[in-house]
Amino acid sequence: MTRKIIENKAKCKLCQDIIESKNTNDLKRCSCGSIAVDGGLDYIKRLGNLDNIIELTKYEGDEIMTEEKIEYCTCENIKSVHSENDDFMCWDVCDDCGKVLEFSFESLEKFEDDLD
Repeated sequence: MTRKIIENKAKCKLCQDIIESKNTNDLKRCSCGSIAVDGGLDYIKRLGNLDNIIELTKYEGDEIMTEEKIEYCTCENIKSVHSENDDFMCWDVCDDCGKVLEFSFESLEKFEDDLD
C-alpha cells in the first residue's frame, strides 16, 4: 500500500532552508547546495549530502508532529542514546532524560533506496 504524499519537504541542517517539491520532476535545491528534493506529490527523492537532511514530508492520515510538540533533549553530557522508529522514520532518544535528540530524525525510505 502506497501512502499519499501531501507535502514533499526537507530542511537543510547547514543553511536551515526548507525546500519543497510541488510537482513531478520539480527539483528544488537549498541555497547552500547541500541537499535537494524532487518528486512533488508523486514520489520522494532526496539528493546531495543525505546527512544534512531533516525530513519534513507529510503523508495523508499521519499524525502531524510539529517541532512545537516534540520535547528535545537538553542534557549537556549525554552518556548514551538508543534508536526508536515507526514504519517510516527513525530517531535517537537520550537514555538519561528520555527525550528526542534534535536533528536525529531520518526517513526509513532513504535506507530502502540504499538497498535497491
